[in-house]
This record gives sequence, structure tokens and C-alpha cells, in this order.
Amino acid sequence: MGGTRTLSGLAAAMAFVVLASCWTSAADAHQGAAPKPKLPPLPAPVRVGDAAPDFELADLNGQTHRLSDYTAQGKTVVLEWFSPACPVCVAYYTPGADAEAPPPMVATHEALGADVVWLCINSSAPGKPGSDLAENADSVKGLNIHFPLLMDFSGRVGQAYGARRTPHMMVIAPDGRLVYRGSCDEGGRDAPGTGRNFVVEAVNSAREGRLPLIMETQAVG
Repeated sequence: MGGTRTLSGLAAAMAFVVLASCWTSAADAHQGAAPKPKLPPLPAPVRVGDAAPDFELADLNGQTHRLSDYTAQGKTVVLEWFSPACPVCVAYYTPGADAEAPPPMVATHEALGADVVWLCINSSAPGKPGSDLAENADSVKGLNIHFPLLMDFSGRVGQAYGARRTPHMMVIAPDGRLVYRGSCDEGGRDAPGTGRNFVVEAVNSAREGRLPLIMETQAVG
């Protein structure tokens, strides 16, 4: 009899613990923080030759840049995916053996002319290498980058354009089509700024209202 009472008491205590746990979980669900809003699914990357996805991003100074504002003005737009943590990006902004010559990425911009809009984009997620705002500001200053650097913390713009590496270059024609995606030039990781410059070719083609002969290459970074 005594043993039966002991087991019954134990069962009752266990039942109370289970019920209390359920009450606590229900209270937490009712009183806890509101669930995070769900973002819409990430889009499939745009195909080269199709309309470039519009976007609006702020630069390091808080100024907002909207792609459609530039294309509405008839501008050709160059997008450069950039990260201060990427040694290839740094190499493209570092003078070569000829210290008097501009760094490869700056030389590319100079070859295009002042009528081309050039925007750098950093799609590093918060907490990942290259995402720190102070690090980006120091890099822009240290590398003497004169282009706006836009922060794409969600990564949605990078996903929309299929940006996979840094630097990854995109050229958008005045009619709003993405006409080039890939490496800046043939030199890539080993010899930045050498060989055929795909960005210059794509921009010149866009000015003439035609598609470039080479519309996509493998970005290296």
C-alpha cells in the first residue's frame, strides 16, 4: 500500500511538471517577441540581355542611389561588387609596377569617360568578413576609391544580379538591359588590369546601341 501511494504521488508530480511546461510554453508563445517578418523569396538571377533589376541602396554617407534614376537619364551604369576583405579587390585599386599609372579599376573608369555612372556594391552580410562599416570607410579612403560604395546587407541585390565573387562587374545599358557580367579584364587575379578589358568593350557597345561581342565571362576573386 505504501509503495502504491509513493508511485501515485510520483506520477502526479510528473504530470504537474508536464502541465507546467505546457503552460510556460503557451505563455512564452503568447507573450514573447513578435515573429520576424518573412521576406519574399529571393529572385532568380537576371539573365544577361534582360532588363536589369531596379534597386535602391544607400552609400556610406547615407545618400540613396536608385538604378532607375540613372537609366532614366540615359546613363550607362557600371556595377562593381566590392569587399575590403578581398585581396583581389584591393589589387585592382593598387598601382602596379608603374607607380605613375592609375590602378587597374581607376584606369578602367578613366577609359570610359565621365558620363558613365560607376557604383560599388558590398553584399556582405552583417558579421561576415568585409561587412563592417568602419572597415569599408577606411578601405575607401586608403585605396583612394572615388566611387560611391553602396551597402547591400541583405544580399538581395547581389542575388538578383548573380554576383558571386569580388570583384564581379556588371554593365547596364541606357535602355536598362544588363549587357555584361563577369571579370573586369583578362588579367584577373594574377595580373589585374592586363589583357582585354571586357568592361570597356561592353560600355562602348552600349553607347552604340548594340550588344557586346562578349556578354559574360567568369569572374575571379
